[in-house]
Amino acid sequence: MKCSLLPHFFILFNMTNVLNGQIVNKESPEETRGIETLAGAISETVEERFSNDEEGIARRDAHPKATGCARAEFRLNAKLPIEWQTPLFQPGKSYPAFIRYSNATGAVRPDEIPDARGMAVKLFDISGTTLINPDNRHHDFIFASDNKFFLNSLSEYFGFLGNRDEFLGNNPDILANIREATSFVLSSPLEKQYFSQVPYKLNDRVVKYSVKPCQAFGPGVVPENAGPDYLSNAMNRKLKTEEACFNFMVQFYVNDEVTPINNVMVAWNESEAPFIKVGQIIIPRQNTQSEKMLELCENVSYNPFHAIAEHEPIGAINRIRRVVYQSIASLRRSLNQVPDFVMTSSDLPEPVGPTCNID
Repeated sequence: MKCSLLPHFFILFNMTNVLNGQIVNKESPEETRGIETLAGAISETVEERFSNDEEGIARRDAHPKATGCARAEFRLNAKLPIEWQTPLFQPGKSYPAFIRYSNATGAVRPDEIPDARGMAVKLFDISGTTLINPDNRHHDFIFASDNKFFLNSLSEYFGFLGNRDEFLGNNPDILANIREATSFVLSSPLEKQYFSQVPYKLNDRVVKYSVKPCQAFGPGVVPENAGPDYLSNAMNRKLKTEEACFNFMVQFYVNDEVTPINNVMVAWNESEAPFIKVGQIIIPRQNTQSEKMLELCENVSYNPFHAIAEHEPIGAINRIRRVVYQSIASLRRSLNQVPDFVMTSSDLPEPVGPTCNID
């Protein structure tokens, strides 16, 4: 990436507010141009890494290493308050889903190295029209292991991608967030709570999402003699014999003091804005290391704007993701010679056994 090409002449702000109960989610022309420049710079990084990849794979710029993928079922609670209901969130409704767990660092490294961890969930066969790629009928939820994002704005992204040492030296709060976010050690991808980090609409409300294992779990521990891929192996061992479950939860905006919309570097106060369970994700017994599963795991792509308007992603970080994720997904499909790949529910591998009802 040629850092000298990155613009430093603009100052960009998140432009999301709640005014008289209405969510104002604006993008300026300067921000649009800046995001396109950022997407081009990150694309150069992906192409450069592809040219040096030993396996000849064009990998994601972030979260390139999957620690396991699985088919799943997303189930909404049998009862939901009417004001929370949308074409997607219907009481008792269920959707087939595909989950990708990952390590965040741009280089593929052994799982035992502390890192930020990801969990991306794709729902299939949804009702309603999504904000991008409406013919696909996908809805994506993107989660990470930390409950806040490491920076706030497009201008900070450019600083981070430029002279990183100088930038972090001048921004100790961002450096502290990065150190915290990349400190996670897991026993299994299935034994961790994950967070959306950034806000979304839920009708005329603002929310964040989280998923948490249905069963109690302890602190992550690296097993003795752990191999470089022990997380995917641990996940596969469990799902060969038993299913797993996550509670799907929402956290509602209260006010800018305890639940700031524009400062995503701060976690929302759970004592003032608790997470509320609205559904579950059931992961049935299956082989997560089959050839078909590994191929899907590499080729699948996610975007927060695979969402209907009632669940619109809001804020600058989401607007950046919309363009960058689309750009990188298209580039990777081209370089990996799967230009027309669009995953559907018919691609999901069959589970080993039926899913159970878990409350």
